[in-house]
Amino acid sequence: MPHFEYDFNDDGTIRQVTKDGVPLVRETTLEMPQGIVQTYYMAAYRHLQSMTWEAEDHELNRHHGLQCFIMSLVGVEAFLTRLIHRAWSEGLAGVV
Repeated sequence: MPHFEYDFNDDGTIRQVTKDGVPLVRETTLEMPQGIVQTYYMAAYRHLQSMTWEAEDHELNRHHGLQCFIMSLVGVEAFLTRLIHRAWSEGLAGVV
């Protein structure tokens, strides 16, 4: 798995991104934290939409339901991780 490091400017913007110690020379776009959380909830929603009322789809519906539940849990975990990281970086560690 690649390891990324960020070199920041004084204003908090990213000056340089390195991947495994080598500077990236191409343009890189970082996903917003809320986009990561939204990805998991959209996956859960799509699995809910895939469920049917047909009796013969019982096993398939169980799989869709389980996948929906797992994606929802991962979405909550991503949200809480981001919330705690932001609170910690802003000096609100005593509040959380």
